[in-house]
Amino acid sequence: MNTLDDYKTALGPLTRYGLAFTYRQATDWQADYEIRQIAGRTFRVLNDSTWAERDGTATGADPASLADLIARRTARNLIRAAETGDGRTVCMARLAYEGADPMAVIDIRETARMTVCRWRGRHTPWRQRRFKGTIRSIGLTLALTLEP
Repeated sequence: MNTLDDYKTALGPLTRYGLAFTYRQATDWQADYEIRQIAGRTFRVLNDSTWAERDGTATGADPASLADLIARRTARNLIRAAETGDGRTVCMARLAYEGADPMAVIDIRETARMTVCRWRGRHTPWRQRRFKGTIRSIGLTLALTLEP
């Protein structure tokens, strides 16, 4: 197994939370590959199989440490979204966690016991999903499952 396969394997479980990654050959001599988190940061896999965040200070020694960093940042963003009542972010993460392929959340209705999300997928006009709990409880529960 080569280095890129190790990184793909380590980052694979994070796709369950709606995260997507692209992998490409690096353009400079210091790195072998670049891993780009869709709507997020870019990480460079260096020649010695370590990684460094592009335009950032984070570095690590192995694929597991990169997966851990991204999981912690995603959990922190989910907690922030849950605390501020950002239902769209929480619903998108929950739908992805359940295996749906959401593109956009159309609207959200929240009661004391249930949250109803209407969302649009790639080939569907709209669908509706009911979740037990409030936006806050759903987001905090997802963040807890994401923390390594």
